[in-house]
Amino acid sequence: MANEITIDEAQKNLEEFINGFNTNTRSVGKRRQVGISSRYSTKSLSTRAENENSPFVYIFNLGNKEGYAIVASDRRVTPVLAFTTEGELTKDSVIDNPGMIMFLSRAEDYINSVMARPLSVGIPNHNLDDGKDTFTPWETIVFDNSNMACKVKWNQGNPYNKYCPLIKNEKMKLFML
Repeated sequence: MANEITIDEAQKNLEEFINGFNTNTRSVGKRRQVGISSRYSTKSLSTRAENENSPFVYIFNLGNKEGYAIVASDRRVTPVLAFTTEGELTKDSVIDNPGMIMFLSRAEDYINSVMARPLSVGIPNHNLDDGKDTFTPWETIVFDNSNMACKVKWNQGNPYNKYCPLIKNEKMKLFML
């Protein structure tokens, strides 16, 4: 397929992504110098069954459990779908994190929806109607949200944490979102 990316191209996309982190990092001490310890392709994010003939995504494990990345196998999809600096994702990994399960499910839906669209690559910013979606020129709108800030004053300590439990004879701090 013309839109399919090889595992080597996907690795190059990942390396460019990591180099982008290094370029945008203020501190040299935060630079990532981790090599790829393993890589494989899958035909599904939910099962991670290996399939070299028609890959769905590529999984790259970094260093010694120093993170992993999920990289698209199709040019129409965002190149790096997920990147983390801890752990690994092997074919035998059991994922018990509900958030990760939900992310993988939605990522799979996203990839399938992008790959199902009959749109061609390289038509990002002009009128296009494919019968389902209409794409029009982008317009930059700037909002002044300086007056929208919440003016209520509150804190994590007393009296706002009045109903929080005691731990070691001290009230817990109130968690704010």
